[in-house]
Amino acid sequence: MILIASSLLALAFVRLVKGRMLSFGIGGVDINKASKPEIPEACGMLLLPGIWILVMVLVNLEIINPLAYAFLFVITCFAAIGFFDDGFRLFKREEGWARYVANRGILLFILTLPFTYLVLPSLVGGCSTCALYGYMAFGGLLILATSSFSNSFAGLNGWEVGSSMVVLAGMTVMAAFSQVYTSTLIILGLIMVGAAGGLFYFNKYPSRVFPGDSGTLLFGAFAGCMILFIDQWYLALGLFAPHIYDILLKLKTNRGDMSQKKEMPYVLKGSKLHVPASGKLDFAKLIISKLGPMTEKAVSRKILLIVANNTLFWTLLYILLKII
Repeated sequence: MILIASSLLALAFVRLVKGRMLSFGIGGVDINKASKPEIPEACGMLLLPGIWILVMVLVNLEIINPLAYAFLFVITCFAAIGFFDDGFRLFKREEGWARYVANRGILLFILTLPFTYLVLPSLVGGCSTCALYGYMAFGGLLILATSSFSNSFAGLNGWEVGSSMVVLAGMTVMAAFSQVYTSTLIILGLIMVGAAGGLFYFNKYPSRVFPGDSGTLLFGAFAGCMILFIDQWYLALGLFAPHIYDILLKLKTNRGDMSQKKEMPYVLKGSKLHVPASGKLDFAKLIISKLGPMTEKAVSRKILLIVANNTLFWTLLYILLKII
């Protein structure tokens, strides 16, 4: 019921507001279409009202712990930073990729600290002040890492939102084995999976909205918050194996333009995507280079299948290690 309610709220808010995004000048060109349509961007921000409504209702009914508000603080901050960066260039990419990433990363890291300060004492038990600050820094870096993984894994219709939905589903199953706040974590996970599903309906091929950084950072930050409650957190990080591989490919072949803003990332011939001769790769281009030119829809489906299989592997491994 919670999953369905979250999906319906996401569908309603995105449908009602997406048209206004373009009128506010918040849109992006779908470069992999011959017609190059402009569609609303940063629509991940539109998921927050539905998520907030559900959480407030469930907290007031005492179904979930008020700790849920700490989750909302983090994902709202991350989504807001992504929204203002998408729509109003909060950080200047022109100053150089490294400086852009550093400036945004420092701000996002600072925004994780209230969450880690609140939740870590209940997870690590009694410890010295110095140790607590160390755990806080580690927790903040973990949230920052998962948000970066989610934000980097993008570029095609349905790619990032579909991948986030699958990863969050696996994360929710893992959180079911948490020793603290178990029911709250499961319900929050279901809310986020439902919200991702509602956005995916509009973002799947042919996309009618883009999630923007507000969406990818929102999903990634939530996953990072959840990981802190999973005892074998390194197994949960395995859910991001395709995302990590994507970043490594970009670092190896396109270090100076990891966001792929300086050139067309794909060559469109007819209805099929081809890999440019530059040799610059990401996860999708690697698939195309190995399997041959294919439609955007086909590439996205293959990526989601890989993500689903990877999620299933790490989730089953986690469950197996918990029960033996």
